[in-house]
Order: sequence, then structure tokens, then C-alpha cells
Amino acid sequence: MGPSASLIGRAEEVSLVKARLTAAANCEGSVVLVSGEPGIGKTRLLREIVSHSKASGVSAAIGRCYDYLQSPYGPISDIFGELREADKDALKALPEVREVVDTFLTSPGAVAGSEATDKRRLFVALRSALDAYSRDRPVLLALDDLQWADGLTLDLLQYVAEHAQRSRLVIFATYRSADADQSEPLHRALANLARGANAFHRELRPLSKGEIRSLLRTAATSTSTDETRRIASIAQQSDGNPLLAEELSKTTEEAQTVSLDSPQLPRSVTAATRARLAGLSPSERRALACAAAIGRSFTPALLGRIAQLSDPSVLEALKHGVSAQLVEPDLDGRSLRFRHELVRRAVYDGLLPDEARALHRLVAEALEQTPESPQRAADLAYHYWMAAETVKAADYNQASGDRALRLCAYPEAAEHYDRALRSIGHADADRSASIEENLGEALYGLGRSEAARSAYLSARAFHESRSVAEPMARLSVKIAAILRSEGREADAVAECEKALALADERSPSFFRAHSFLGLLNIDRDGDAAMAHFTLADHYTGERAQDDALVFHQCRALALGQRGDADGMASDFRSACKIARSKGDVSLAIRCLGNLGLKLTDLGERAQALAAFDEAATIMMQEDLWNLDSAVYLRQHAWGCLQFGDLARARELVYRALEYPTDSPRLRAFAAQAAIPIGLRVMDDDLARRFDDPHAVEAVFVPGNESMLVTALAFAERDIALGRASEGVALIHRVVEAYAAVPLARDDDGVFVLAALHGSAADAKTARAFVARYADDTKTEIASAHVLLYDAVMARRSGNAELATTLAESARELYDRLGWRWHVARALETGGKLRDAVGAYEQTGDVRSAQRMKEILNPVNRRGRTKSELTEREREIATLAAAGRSTKEIADALTLSPRTIETHLASIFTKLEVRNRAELIAKWRDLPGVAQASP
Repeated sequence: MGPSASLIGRAEEVSLVKARLTAAANCEGSVVLVSGEPGIGKTRLLREIVSHSKASGVSAAIGRCYDYLQSPYGPISDIFGELREADKDALKALPEVREVVDTFLTSPGAVAGSEATDKRRLFVALRSALDAYSRDRPVLLALDDLQWADGLTLDLLQYVAEHAQRSRLVIFATYRSADADQSEPLHRALANLARGANAFHRELRPLSKGEIRSLLRTAATSTSTDETRRIASIAQQSDGNPLLAEELSKTTEEAQTVSLDSPQLPRSVTAATRARLAGLSPSERRALACAAAIGRSFTPALLGRIAQLSDPSVLEALKHGVSAQLVEPDLDGRSLRFRHELVRRAVYDGLLPDEARALHRLVAEALEQTPESPQRAADLAYHYWMAAETVKAADYNQASGDRALRLCAYPEAAEHYDRALRSIGHADADRSASIEENLGEALYGLGRSEAARSAYLSARAFHESRSVAEPMARLSVKIAAILRSEGREADAVAECEKALALADERSPSFFRAHSFLGLLNIDRDGDAAMAHFTLADHYTGERAQDDALVFHQCRALALGQRGDADGMASDFRSACKIARSKGDVSLAIRCLGNLGLKLTDLGERAQALAAFDEAATIMMQEDLWNLDSAVYLRQHAWGCLQFGDLARARELVYRALEYPTDSPRLRAFAAQAAIPIGLRVMDDDLARRFDDPHAVEAVFVPGNESMLVTALAFAERDIALGRASEGVALIHRVVEAYAAVPLARDDDGVFVLAALHGSAADAKTARAFVARYADDTKTEIASAHVLLYDAVMARRSGNAELATTLAESARELYDRLGWRWHVARALETGGKLRDAVGAYEQTGDVRSAQRMKEILNPVNRRGRTKSELTEREREIATLAAAGRSTKEIADALTLSPRTIETHLASIFTKLEVRNRAELIAKWRDLPGVAQASP
């Protein structure tokens, strides 16, 4: 399971009520009103607040109002019944009040209807009872769905609220914000309740897409890519309404065939919509059906043209649609919109297919008469597609796809291009090839590398049939980029060389191909790699923004691999600047994430965190959630893992894993961060999330040399979770695979696993990889990894003195570079176990700290650790800490002074103190120790 999320996205409201209860303890009561649309989470918030309040010692009670069951004082009766049950003695000293309360609880309806019962007398008695219940602690009165409260309940609530400001009472009430759900008595009551300095109101906002994903993830039973994609789709469609999200989730789980783009509507939405439509006339229902064909938002004028209704008839239909809570005024004040996209779909589904196509044609023809705008083009693309007008659907979808691609709106671009291709069919192969190439760009941006490569290959096949060299070369370089992202670097090199064979020195493909070849060769032949970058940099032709971006990114990654932090940062900053200038904030985030990742590798902690924070700021400002966002979050999590902030790392990696991807390479790198984070914070569900043999085997596919190191994360998981033999076998496979290729990377010092757990032969072979990486990069962090590796090997061979010396040198380097978790590991390797405990705890590594404590305090046959005092020793320590002399202790316990001295010696050893003075000082601060009086 992910992080606990019983209540998501409501921290502000919970904090407000907590603060008001704190103030109520000082006789500063208040009224807190929370409103929101149906399903937004008002009841869930109320339950969480009541539960927390009770756990905190507050007397809390709930009164629920029901639309189908209204009885006089019904919710108030529930509240007083709960308060009386929780504190049966509160009214003993108030017999008259108790009598009124007892009568009220026996038959609140009879009290309400009895002429003999004075309403004021009842209200005064109930308020006095509340004063009695809150004599010693605050009282929280929670009322849910106040829009359905009876009039007498509202009257009593207003009366109590008038006196709340000088009491220990907090009234917390929820109600629907829709005007249609509010009667005149409720309007009046809300106005009265909101008066006064101690009245507070909060309108619950829709949850963000990220919060909806977190909500659904807590109930998910699978962590597969399909499940992740299903959750992401629901988060996109639910408009931030948690109830609708949960209903959609149930629907898609129950469906045999699931369409993520247009899932089956939840029964609750369909039933509620039909019930509201039933109250409208046939012409009004027809008008709303026409509006549903137009889209989520529409103007009355356009609706009149499509429905062929007069302005008064349209306005009347819309007025009734608003009353039925089907539509509402839009933010611009000139148009209306369906309250939810699912409501629009429920209305639209009532149309017959031919009827729907005719309406879409009418909408498209009407829109063509309006001024041009980007939204107009996208709307025309949709309506002509839905009208099955293939020629115009192809034109508008291609144009809209091009615009979406320029804006890096990859999902929209892919959808438009797919519709354009399906509209064209086989009629225009040249045009189809151009659309296929752009579709590949969009799919690659979505992380769908296999589909993108297929689109590129299809486009290239067309140009090959015409023997046109430049497009063939251009597509070969794009295919090479995809192959590299999949870890197939040898195939990527072949594609770049194919491009160079087709392109001359004035071709943009020449520039791009050499840029990629520089990156692809950096791990194999650094000099050859830099020669490719030199050739690319000498390119004299026009450098398109996209080509310059490729060059700067590739050279930045290569320079980082060689340990050139300044050169790397300069190139990444250049790429980021170009990306921002062309409006590609997604690519800017990718550049900053890569910069932060490589700066982490180079031990540049402050600069790395600054780059990560800059990416986070852009992501938040742009409200961006795509593949680049998810990769950045994984990179940031990995950096926090090395820098020893495991709590933050866990939060980030969970967010990263919410984005679905079919790429084995991306899943492997996600596992490289997620597994050790999960292990160290004792979140074994996170560590086991990638417990899939296929995930491991994908790493060992020939050509995936750069991914091999990620397999060591799986080995660490197996060892930590009791599958040591499997972990050792996996270490052997990694070492064996690396021994066959001239490539081995140890960015995070993970090869130390071979020294700790591998065979002697594997440990010796892996040491050469670590040393080679240090020689190639010449970075301090790589040198620290070598020192730690040698320290582990020295301890393994029994040379404790050498191990301590080497580990201390590694610790100093890690400490200076800010790699706090590695500082703890170096302390452990150097034999400083008590210091290691504190260092591990500081990073949040619960598992390692616990392991160290078990080593330091092994449990004996009686179940005690070696530092745990016996019952007799605790008695003696308590008296000694209270200042008693040996003789006084002996007399008190009927023991000899010599026996007392023996026990004291054992106590001093276990508590690591040298004398009574130190014992007194330490005993005072020990948790759970009973202090004795002198």
C-alpha cells in the first residue's frame, strides 16, 4: 500500500477544526460551516474530524440529516443520545435539565408537537445540558447534510450558536452548496450561523488529479501498468470529485471490456441524471440533448441554432436545467456548462447514432461561421469526426494535432493524428507518412516507445519506397533515440550510422546523428564520443531548435559521465533555455531532472537540489502531469535517497509510480529507486511492487548494458526479505554480464553488494568495475565508493584495522558531499555501530537502524537484550538514582551491601555509565522509567 491516505487533500479544513477545538478548551467556542457539491467528500471529512476529536479526548457526537427521513429534532436527538451515553453523570447535579433531556430523548417528536412544552424552556435546558457536558473538556457537535435538516433542528442550532462564542462548544456542520438543495429556512439559518467573529466557512475544493490518484491507489489491489493507467484515466475524468472517482473505479473494475478513454458510466450517475431529466418537458430534454452534442460548455445562441428553438424557449429550458442541477453558468458569464462531463455523457447517451451524427454536423457547420481560434479548430476536428465527414475530419484533426504537438500536449496530439489517419485511410500515402511521423513524436512524448517506433518505421517505409534520403535519415535518428530509451544501444548506433550514410555534412540529420553517437559512445570510448560532439558542433547548417536541443542534452549527459559538472550544467541550461523559449515546459523539466540526477552522481548536493526544486516549481506552476514529470519525480526521489532524506524520497517515488508506462527501461529505473527506498523505510509493499520475474529478465536482454546495474536493486530486495540465495545468484548474473561488456557504472555505490554478499570471485571481479568507473569519471563520489568497497573487503578478510581506516576515509568524503545515508553505511563498515544507528535514524532508514540495534543488543535466552535491566536491577537503579546509599538500598531490599555493589556494577555496564552521578543523569532521561522519591 502507498502512504496512508484515509483523508486526502483536506489538511486545511482538519487544521481549522483542530485549532477551534484548542480555542474551545479556553471557552472560545465557534461555528465551522463546510459546503461543497455532492460527492466532494463532506461526510468523509466530518467522520475523520469526529474520529480524531474523540481520540484527542474531545466529547464529539454526530447528527445526520436525511432527505428521505425528516423528523423534528432528529439529528439533535442523535447528538444528545450520544453525549448522554458517553457521560452518564454530567447531569446528576441538574435534575430539572436531566428530566427535560430524558423526555426529549424518549420522544423528541412528541416534545415538538406538545403545546405543553415551551420551546424556549426546551432550548434553554438543552443549552444548559451542553454546558454541563463541556464542563471539563470541549464538545464537538457535528451535523451532516444540513440542507435536509428539519426546521426545529435549524432553530435550535441557531439558538445554541448564539451562545457558543463564550463556551467550550464547537458546532461543525456540512451542507450542499447547490442552491437547489437549499430551502428558505436553511438560507436564513446559514446566514445566522455565519455571523460573529468565531464563525468560519470553507467551501471544499475538488481534489487535484494527483490527490485522486492517491485516493484510488489506496484501494488498488494491483500495481500493474494497466491498473496505473486505469487510475490515471479515472483521475482525468472525475473532475476532482472523489465519489465520482470511486464510482468510475467500481464501474471499470466490474466491466468485462474497459475503455479507458470513455468508460461505462457509473449506474449512480446514469440514474441521477435520468431522474433529473424526468422532471423536464420533452422539448427541454431535447434542448439539453442538443447541448450535450455541442460539448461540456455551450452558448445559448449556438444551442438555439442547433435545437431550432427561439431565444425564450432556450432560456426557459436552460433555467429548468439549472434547477435540475444538470447545467450551471460557466465562469465566463456568457455560456453554460454541464455540471460534470459524466452528466453530459449521460444526457448524450440518450441520442440515437444517426441523430447524434446529424447534430454534430449541424454544430460543425455553425462553428465554421464563427471567428477562427485554436479552440474552434479543435472543436471542428471533433464534430466533423463524430459526424463521419471524413475529408473535413482529416483536415481539422491534422491541423489540431500539429498545434497540440507544438504545445507538447501529447495525448491530444496523438488522438487528433489517429483520427486524421483513420479519416484519410489509403487515399493519400504522402500525407499519411507526414502524419505518421508526427504521431510518432506524440507517442514518444507519452512514453509509448514501441508504438512510436512503429509509426516512425511506417513513415520511413514510405520514403524508402520513393528513395528520398533526408526524411529517411531524419527518421533513422528518431528511431535511434527510441532504441536508446529502450536500452538497445547497439541497435541505436546502427540506426545513427545508417542516417550518416544517407546525409551529407549540410544535413540536419548529420548534426543529430553525431549528437546521438557521442552520447551512445561515452561509456565505451570517451575520446570517440567527444569526437562525435566536435563534428556535430562544427555543423554549419541551420540549427533548428529541436536539433540544438538534442545536441545540448546529449553532450550534457556525456560531460556528466566524464565528471565535468560545469560543462554539463552549461549544456543542460542551454537546452532548458531553448525548451522554455519554444514553450516546451515538459522538456525543460526533463532537462532540469537530468541535471539534478547527474549533479547527484557527481556529489554536487546543493546544486542538485536546486535543479530538482526548479523543476518542481515549473511542474506546480504549469499543473503538469506527464511522462517527463514522472521521470523527474523518480530522479528527485533517487537524489533524496542518496542524500539521506528517505521520507521525502518515499513521497516522491509514490507520486512517480502513479504514471503508467510500458517501457521496461523506465520501470527498471523506477525500481532502482523504489526498492531501496521501500526496504529502508520498512515499506515492504513498495519494495515488492516490482516482484515480477519479467521485470528482472528485461534487464538482462542483450543490448541493455546500461540497465544491468538496476538488477542489483532486486538483489538487495531479495537479501533483505530473506531470499538470500536468490539475491546472491542475481549478483552473480550481474557481475557475469558486466564482465562481458566494456561498460560498468556504479553511480550510487550499489556494487558494494557484491563485496557484502557475493562469492569471493564475484567480489573480486566487481571491484574492477568500481575502480574502472572511478577512473573514467574521476569524481570524489566514485572515489568514496572505491574506498567503501575496499573497506568491506578488508572486513570480510578479517583485517578490521584496515577496514576502519578505509571506511573513515570514505565517510569523510560522503559527509563532505552530503551523501548522508552512505555516511551511515561507512560508519557501520568501520565498526562504529552506535554512531551508525544514529546516522541511519537521521536519514529515516528504520530497517538498518533496527538491524544495528539487534547487533548491539542481542536477545538472550530469557528474551532480554544484553543492555536490558532485570527487575531487581531496575529496583536498585531506581533507588540509586534517587540518591540512596548502598546500605540504604540493602536495608530496603533486605540484601547484603556486597550484593548491591555487584548489581550496581552490572547496571553501570549495561547503561554505559561510570559512576552514580552519571547514572542519576542518565536515569532521569530514560523513557518509561519510574522515578523514585529520595
